[in-house]
Amino acid sequence: MSRARLLLLVATLGANACHAADGAMSHSCPDRVHVASGTLAPADIPDGWKANFQDSQIWLTGNSVFEGPPEKGGAQMPTSTRGTTATWKFAAPAEEGYWLSCDYANGLIHLAVRADAKATSCTATFTKSGQPRVPHSEFTCR
Repeated sequence: MSRARLLLLVATLGANACHAADGAMSHSCPDRVHVASGTLAPADIPDGWKANFQDSQIWLTGNSVFEGPPEKGGAQMPTSTRGTTATWKFAAPAEEGYWLSCDYANGLIHLAVRADAKATSCTATFTKSGQPRVPHSEFTCR
């Protein structure tokens, strides 16, 4: 059976941004997103089969940083990780900027926002708290 592919949509998180007193810029990821519809590649659906999408909430599963918009596939490896924190250091400005991504359904869906062009590093934390354990992620760029 062929695998169906959900097309990825990129949205901005600008409404969740705030400036810290030290000039750092922070972005908080929504804990979940509501998926109302999707698109499958018709070639991946066998004859006689029908695709169906349920209105559903998709939970945050991680975060990542991209050089250029996420749809271009420029995922960057963190410079360092420690526990639930990852840091990316940028050696030079990127032509299309660095993008901060809140990842849902293990990276199937990305909500992304362009980091400030002056940022030389970004740190992301990913935690789960409460009952039930709800995921939380926040980026801070300097």
